[in-house]
Amino acid sequence: MKKQVLVILISIFFISCQKENISIQGKFKGIENNAEITLIDISSKEKIASSTASNGYFELNGYLKDSVPSLYWLQIKTKESTKILNLMLQPNENISIDNIGNDYPKNLKISGSKHSSEFYEYYKLMEPLDNERELATAKFSKIEDKTSQIDSIYWGKNGLITLIDKKYEEQTKSFIEKNYDTYFGLSTLSRYYKSFSKDELKLMYSNLSKELKNSRYGQLVKIYSTNSGLVIGNKYIDFEAINENDEKIKFSDCIGSHFTLLNFSTYHCVPSMKSFEEISALSKKYNSKLKIVNYYVDADINGFESFLKSDHENWNFLRNIEGRFSSVYALYNITSTPTIFLFDKKGILIKKLIGFDAKTKLEIEKKISY
Repeated sequence: MKKQVLVILISIFFISCQKENISIQGKFKGIENNAEITLIDISSKEKIASSTASNGYFELNGYLKDSVPSLYWLQIKTKESTKILNLMLQPNENISIDNIGNDYPKNLKISGSKHSSEFYEYYKLMEPLDNERELATAKFSKIEDKTSQIDSIYWGKNGLITLIDKKYEEQTKSFIEKNYDTYFGLSTLSRYYKSFSKDELKLMYSNLSKELKNSRYGQLVKIYSTNSGLVIGNKYIDFEAINENDEKIKFSDCIGSHFTLLNFSTYHCVPSMKSFEEISALSKKYNSKLKIVNYYVDADINGFESFLKSDHENWNFLRNIEGRFSSVYALYNITSTPTIFLFDKKGILIKKLIGFDAKTKLEIEKKISY
């Protein structure tokens, strides 16, 4: 108890000593009074600062924990809608955001932010495709009788939305090739790494400055340039993570005389949450044969704690404070959630599944029921 009280007191003292190190002033024409403006850390989902708009103006002041340029959302919430601006910020910046016209977040003028200007160069490049895709998805959503033929027209191999996404990826790749030696360009590369060969990734990494090589984005690119993830027949990749008791444990500690299901998921993903019920049923049915390890991919502690509130006894819940920027996320080559790895008693991968539907449970059960 004394130790807990001491930790709380130290935390309060630390927070009280934190000084505001980011300031954002905004002037948006057309924004309604009392619109809620919130700056959010994308990785941890933590609210950094909040304010309300008055006569089209707002001001935010907060504290950024990350000492390096990182991605944030500027959320603008009115009675009718919520809009998001993406910003790449670093401590000790004084930023001004103005928009020309009433169509925020378009036509923005940003000053005082070295790296956000790089983002909006990309945003303006992709804006026509964003608008085209928005119109196409809106048109698709209005179709009441969505037959397989209609689905194919929009989402098939040569479907309307599929072709837009292909153009989007091509233009993003072109942007990365020209800007990978910047923080925003490198962060974009760490997300679109599959657009490049391993040799291309190695070359780009070798051309980075020492600072960028050592950044979280540079380290991810380094892993992606040499690692392809696991394939059937490979042994598990060991890693260290934090469990539900804030203890550091190794994944190898979870491998033993049973099958091990490693589920990369998040509280913010509907399919991830839906998968819990089916995995729970498997866990109860094959209690002595199957161990469940749920790896929380995001950095926000609130989402992780929401997982813990669910009724799943004997599950191992793991997380990493770096979330999707962790080496674990890269080593296992995770691109979406849920992603499930099923290992046999020797720790050999026997099944990998991306997403979760009615067939997923059956495919897992086939492997563990013999």
